[in-house]
Amino acid sequence: MSVGVVVLALVLWWLLKPAPPRFEGRTAEEWFDHGLERSMNIESTCQALAAMGEDAVPVLVDVLLKENGRTDSSWLKFYGTLPAWLRQRISVPVAPRKRSEFALMVLDDLPPQRRQQVLAAVFDHLAALARNPATPNRVAFLQTFLLEPDYSTETLGPLMAALLEDGDALIRQTAINTIIARGHPRDERGDHFASAVAKLTWFLQIGGTNYPSALAALAAIGPAARSAVPTIESLASEPGQFEACAYALWWIDRQTNRVFQLATDARTTDLRALAVIGDLGDAARPLLPHLGEAITHPRIDIAFHSVLAIARIAPEQPALVNDTLLAWVKHRSTPLEYVRLSIEQLAARNVTSAEALDAIRQRLHSRDREVREASRRALAQLAERAHDL
Repeated sequence: MSVGVVVLALVLWWLLKPAPPRFEGRTAEEWFDHGLERSMNIESTCQALAAMGEDAVPVLVDVLLKENGRTDSSWLKFYGTLPAWLRQRISVPVAPRKRSEFALMVLDDLPPQRRQQVLAAVFDHLAALARNPATPNRVAFLQTFLLEPDYSTETLGPLMAALLEDGDALIRQTAINTIIARGHPRDERGDHFASAVAKLTWFLQIGGTNYPSALAALAAIGPAARSAVPTIESLASEPGQFEACAYALWWIDRQTNRVFQLATDARTTDLRALAVIGDLGDAARPLLPHLGEAITHPRIDIAFHSVLAIARIAPEQPALVNDTLLAWVKHRSTPLEYVRLSIEQLAARNVTSAEALDAIRQRLHSRDREVREASRRALAQLAERAHDL
């Protein structure tokens, strides 16, 4: 008797339960399976699921939350033992991991609101996969998951900090690269990145990773990385580290006085300091007097890169830059490498004065092949531009 009641209840439930929403005769789940069966046909699946709106969200969430189990593995193995004629009459079983991959592909083409609903529902599950060393193709998974634009830096901050503690160096580097790739949030609060900043600062102190990538990650974090400033300033004096340190300081606190001081101290020993000054553009105008003095520096490399920095900071002063470059082309005492570089700069700056053209023509007879070739290229470029005008 009791069994009959249970059966009757099940039948009534089955008959009375609301019919699942359909689009063109298929439910959301059927549309999803249709996409898989049609060799990963994303377009038709996306169009249908997008048209179904809210009704498609639970299907994608369920797919993304499901993991491979023993039953799935057993069914896949059993299917492979069936005769060919029988396999043709039975749907090919698809492992949950493959279904998840297809769901993520579909997700990319859904309207933003639906994407956000699905991603919010599965974040904890995906974060657990990110932390799990046994996750297949973990680096590739992280590169996709951590760069998902609908996850904010506030959401991802604690996870990336945890990944910086991972025992796999490749995973740690992937986390650093992700912070860099997500750009400059310029978030003044930055509580969500506090532990990541502490870890990156520790890397700098002990050399736990290559300095440029850790510095670039701190620069990408922005103002929230202010606690790392003393470590970055002390590192700036080490050979070859100035450029990355100056950029990091600039992005972190926007206080140009720190960068200016470091650049001024380093400019006679590290040419990259001058490149950084030029990259700061208009903000570096207070350093123009220093750069003006450096034009007459006995080291031609310092003088040359100072001119380039002036050209980028003060484009309204072309005469100073052009006249200096032209003087180096004309003077026989100028090292040939810098003759060539000066000719290339004059051509790039479209300097077509008679004096400049004559000086470049004179260098066509240089004993140095590279100078001769640079002169020919420059004259051809300037002639072509004059013709276009």
